[in-house]
Order: sequence, then C-alpha cells, then structure tokens
Amino acid sequence: MGFDANLLSKLLRTILTDGVVVKFILSRCTFCSCSMSDIVATWDVSLSDGVHKVNFEHGTTTGKRVITVDGVEILRKNWMFRLVGQEYFKISGKKASIHVDAISGFQYEYTLEVDGKPLRKFVENRKKTSKVWTLLLGGNETRIVLGKSNYKNN
Repeated sequence: MGFDANLLSKLLRTILTDGVVVKFILSRCTFCSCSMSDIVATWDVSLSDGVHKVNFEHGTTTGKRVITVDGVEILRKNWMFRLVGQEYFKISGKKASIHVDAISGFQYEYTLEVDGKPLRKFVENRKKTSKVWTLLLGGNETRIVLGKSNYKNN
C-alpha cells in the first residue's frame, strides 16, 4: 500500500465561497484507492424552525452524490457518469439545490442555493425581512421568528 505525500496537506482544505466557509475533504488515496470520507461540503442553514446542517458527498471517480440534512439521507445517486450538475431537494420545506462545477482538472466547486438564491444572499435577505430571537424555555432552546412586516419598530 503506497502513501501519497500530498495527502495530508490536501486532506482538509477550507475555502470561502459566496461568503460561506466550505470544508473540502479528499475522497480517495491516490495510490491505494482506499475509501475515505466522500463528504466534500458542509453548510449550516438557519431557517425559522432552527439551524439545519447540510452535508454533500461527491465521489469524484464514480459520480456518487449523497445529500443529508440534519443527519438524514434525503438523496442518493450512485454511479453517475456526469460529475458536474445540480441536485434539487428541500430543507424544512424550502427549495434548495447544490451546484457542482469543475474549476480545473479534478477540482470542483460546490454552491448551495436556498429559495433560488446563493446561501449568502438568502441569509442577507432573511436578515432584512425577519427578526429572530433565541431564548431558553424550560431548558430548551426556542426560536421566535417574525416577518418584519408583522410588527413596527417605535
């Protein structure tokens, strides 16, 4: 079994995409093809019912795509011949999509959209249109979300 000298440096890279930090993890060892984690991107999406964790797995040799929301697998496609494209799904009733684009060679960029907007734009829009309070009630974290059209600031 061989060892890829660059494996450790490539194992965990962090880049900034649309203002959201995305962690990329190398999916396979170059020499022995041993399976490692295929999770290439993770996002935290704050909605009115709480913060949801979205994980995306992308097998860059098989084209496999798996989407989990809050640890629950909601989409799985194995053996896709097209390595780039889009996957559509819902996060707590909101339309969402993940875009897979090739940057160069076998490097890919992953972008999450919610309600047709890149995550950063969606978050900015939510801050303009709603007010969120988080408080503890009976030891449980509770979120109160009001649309700004529902109340007036004095």
